Amino acid sequence: MIWCWAWIICCEEGEDYGRIAVIAAGDRWVADSFTDFVKAYVADPMSVC
Repeated sequence: MIWCWAWIICCEEGEDYGRIAVIAAGDRWVADSFTDFVKAYVADPMSVC
């Protein structure tokens, strides 16, 4: 088995609250909200990977 991707939602109070990050070879923020994440995924699934 290999690791693909995992997404996290920041639930800690602060400036990143509600943001979505992808945990992969290079962790990065992919959306500022769950709504933005879903819109991006529907438009282009690879944009959040």
